[in-house]
Amino acid sequence: GSGARLPPTNETAKGWKENPWSHTGYLSQFASHLVPQPDNAEYLLQRSGVTVEACLAVHNNWYLDGVEWHDTACYRTKQFVCEDSDKMVNFLKRKHPNAVI
Repeated sequence: GSGARLPPTNETAKGWKENPWSHTGYLSQFASHLVPQPDNAEYLLQRSGVTVEACLAVHNNWYLDGVEWHDTACYRTKQFVCEDSDKMVNFLKRKHPNAVI
């Protein structure tokens, strides 16, 4: 991978048209206002080393918010996004020959 870090989440990254993080998520159903992502919701509700939401998920309208970025605990099995490089794509094709890539 490139080792590039995600841009700060409190502002739209330079060169981006909009902030990709969702304006809502799981905690919003318990608050009187929308709680934007990232919110570390699972950790706040059940504190442990595995519930820290340190991974990124792209949810498809889970919270009626369209296709947006959400933070998620890394133990959760989800689709994932890789850096687009021939080396990575070829590796994945060898390891998972039946996967749609």
